[in-house]
This record gives sequence, C-alpha cells and structure tokens, in this order.
Amino acid sequence: MKTFDTSKHKPCPICRKQPYKFLIGQWYIVQCDESGDPAHTVKVSGTNEEATDKLWEQIQ
Repeated sequence: MKTFDTSKHKPCPICRKQPYKFLIGQWYIVQCDESGDPAHTVKVSGTNEEATDKLWEQIQ
C-alpha cells in the first residue's frame, strides 16, 4: 500500500480534527492521523478525487 499525497489533507470527515490520509489499495482507506482506530476508518472506491468527493457527500 502507498500513502496518498499528504500535501492536500483535509480535516478528518469523522472527527473533523486531524487531517486524514488515503492508504491506497483496492479501496481508498481514509484514516484519521490522530485516531488510528480501525472503527475510525472509512472505505471509498474510485480515484483519489472521486474518493474525496464521495466521502464529503457521505458526511454532509
């Protein structure tokens, strides 16, 4: 797995605190840098941009 480009981090869509990161595999796994808790992880498929868009659609 590779780590998503960290230069474009946004606040975590779950806790809205620390930036989140993408771990690239079959799914784009978004994990909060602060938590690291598996329960605090969101999986979204698609490209980097699509995954970000889908995530924010889910929580807005």
